[in-house]
Amino acid sequence: MDATHAAVHVQTRNSADYNTVSDINFEFVLSELLAAEICFTINEGRSGKTMDVIGISGSLRKESTNTKALNIALRFAREAGAAVRAVDLGQMAIPIYSEDIPAPPPDLLILQSVLLETDVILIASPEYNHSIPGGLKNVLDWLSVMDNPFDGKVTAIFGVSNGPFGTVRMQPQLRQVLANLGSIVLPKPQICIRNGNEAFTPSEELTDKNTENHLKTLVLKSLKLAEALKMPGIQI
Repeated sequence: MDATHAAVHVQTRNSADYNTVSDINFEFVLSELLAAEICFTINEGRSGKTMDVIGISGSLRKESTNTKALNIALRFAREAGAAVRAVDLGQMAIPIYSEDIPAPPPDLLILQSVLLETDVILIASPEYNHSIPGGLKNVLDWLSVMDNPFDGKVTAIFGVSNGPFGTVRMQPQLRQVLANLGSIVLPKPQICIRNGNEAFTPSEELTDKNTENHLKTLVLKSLKLAEALKMPGIQI
């Protein structure tokens, strides 16, 4: 499956009570699993199927630098053998969350179904007023009162900003929200790409190779952790 935009139905999961990312030392868990004599094959895991990866950009604009970063991350996942897909929130009709709305909109139900079926979620998001963009936060608020698709799901976050600090102030807030949803958010590497207008080549590649390598590491760690959690006897 190629990394194509999808305007993105419904199953039940119970949300776990994770208050902070530090509730579980995922870096330690991952290192212990990898230290064991276990062979992780990303192409075809213990589940007998290709790993599925969904990418979400927190930016709604067409020429978003965060969408560019997300496409690079999805390419790394695809090169590792995963089936990848990108969700375009800008093409979805999702109203501002209100308890007065009797039922979730159809696009949100489709998004929920897609997220329930995936193994890894990648989120690339800008920073608005030192915080999470409203469009992305609205989607998370909606999903939190539905059958939560983030519960127990491996998630990796990163972001691009035109400012000198990247998304360093937004990411802890997004990490906290995702942890509250029960998502397993990788603690590192933390990727906050600054000066976004200068961070990409005309062919939409990252200009800084160290950043590119860190992003690839984040993606591969996410795939390995998701694969490890599928093994018999592993519970979170």
